[in-house]
Amino acid sequence: MLKNIRFTQWGALAAFTIYLGFAFQACTPTQNYAEMPVPNAEMAHKSGQPLDTLGKGYALSQVHCSQCHEFKLPENMRVDEWHTIVPGMAWNAGLNKEDEAAVMAYLVATTEQIEKSED
Repeated sequence: MLKNIRFTQWGALAAFTIYLGFAFQACTPTQNYAEMPVPNAEMAHKSGQPLDTLGKGYALSQVHCSQCHEFKLPENMRVDEWHTIVPGMAWNAGLNKEDEAAVMAYLVATTEQIEKSED
C-alpha cells in the first residue's frame, strides 16, 4: 500500500508540473499583449451580452485574474480558446459558475473586438 501511495504522490506531482508548464506558457515574456478595454454599450451591442455582465466580468478579471497574470489580453488568443482556459482558471480563483460565465463573456467580447479591429 505504501508503494501505491508514493506512486500516487509522484503522479500527482508530475501532473501538477505539466499543468504549470501549460499555465505559464501563455505568459511568456515574448508574447504580445493588448490592453483590457473597459466594457461599453458598443461592446455589449456587438457581443450580444448585457453591459452589466461584461462589467462584472471585467471587474472580476481585474480582481482575480490579475493576481496571477498581468491584466492584459494575450493578442494571440482566439475566442474558442477561452472556453478551454477559463473553467480551469475560474476554479483556481474560486469563482462560482455565474462569475465564471461573466468573465467568459467579457474575455470573449474583448477578443472579438480585438479580432475585428485587426481586419
